[in-house]
Amino acid sequence: MTCHARHRAGKGYACRDACLILKMKGKRERQMEEAEEKKYRSLPGIVMTSFGSEYYLVKARKLSADRDKYLISMNEIAAFYWNMLETPVTESEMLAKLSEEYDVADTDAAAADLRALLEKWESAGCVEAFEAEIR
Repeated sequence: MTCHARHRAGKGYACRDACLILKMKGKRERQMEEAEEKKYRSLPGIVMTSFGSEYYLVKARKLSADRDKYLISMNEIAAFYWNMLETPVTESEMLAKLSEEYDVADTDAAAADLRALLEKWESAGCVEAFEAEIR
C-alpha cells in the first residue's frame, strides 16, 4: 500500500504527518527560491536622513499632516540595508553584506527581519521588487 493509499484508508498517521512536513518544507524552499530571484531597489523621491543616531526615510514627493505615511523611522541595520538599495540587490546579497560588516549570530532571524523590513518598505511605496535576470 502506498503512502497516499494509507492516508485514504485512514491508516499511517505518522506517514501522513511526514508528508505534510515535506510539503511545507517544499513550499518554504520554493518561497526562498522565489525570494532569491527577486531584486529590490529604492524608488525615486525617497531620501534617508539622520538626526543623531536615529535614521528616517522621508518621502519627498508629497507632504501631509499624516506624517507616518511620509516619515519612517529606522535603526542602524535598516539604514545599512537602505544604503544597499541604490543599486538593485537580492536579499541574499544584502544578508551576505550584513554578515561581512556585522557579527550575525542568528542568520535565520536576520533573514526573517530583512524579509519583514522589505515588505514594510514595499507596502509603504519606498522600494520595488522585480524579477532578477536568470543567469
